[in-house]
Amino acid sequence: MPLHHLTSQDFRQMPWKNGRGTTTQLAIYPPDAQFPQDPFLWRVSSAPITENGDFSSFPGFDRLLMITDGSGILLNGDRLSWGESICFSGETPSSCELIEGPVRDLGVIYRPDALKVSMNLASTTKEIPLRLALNSKFQLFVCVRGEFRANETPSQVLTAGECFYSVPPGSQSTLELTALTENAALVCIDIAEIG
Repeated sequence: MPLHHLTSQDFRQMPWKNGRGTTTQLAIYPPDAQFPQDPFLWRVSSAPITENGDFSSFPGFDRLLMITDGSGILLNGDRLSWGESICFSGETPSSCELIEGPVRDLGVIYRPDALKVSMNLASTTKEIPLRLALNSKFQLFVCVRGEFRANETPSQVLTAGECFYSVPPGSQSTLELTALTENAALVCIDIAEIG
């Protein structure tokens, strides 16, 4: 299965839809879609949140959000701390309040009528490798803290802010990652078509 190593050279910096901040687009599908004017099925991005305020509106989409740096936020009154994720409707008015200063989030905007999406945090010590299943879904493994080495030939090092992007189709296999730093962590995003 093709496994792509995406770095800052592959990402796109752009303003939020509501113009109140900036975001880094890691990946979008279809890959040639120009956000936000072109139709798209899903988009993965990361953004700093530096002040209290409203989220952009995305009618017809759901949003899956995780805090990857900082203490956390209150999203519509619900506390979201580091490493926790929450799913909410993109068309419902949503606002956030910082708990203890700026944070960075990792988010997926997707069509819930066509896709099922999950987001999970994985961490390990330097001695114990992570073994992650690769299958016929779109998958992104985003390093949010520390560094990992992919135990394959040739080996690749994944640093904070970078990701591995696995594209279907392909037979199931395993991606093995070894942490090169203490408290290394990455976020695993699975995107599967419904039906």
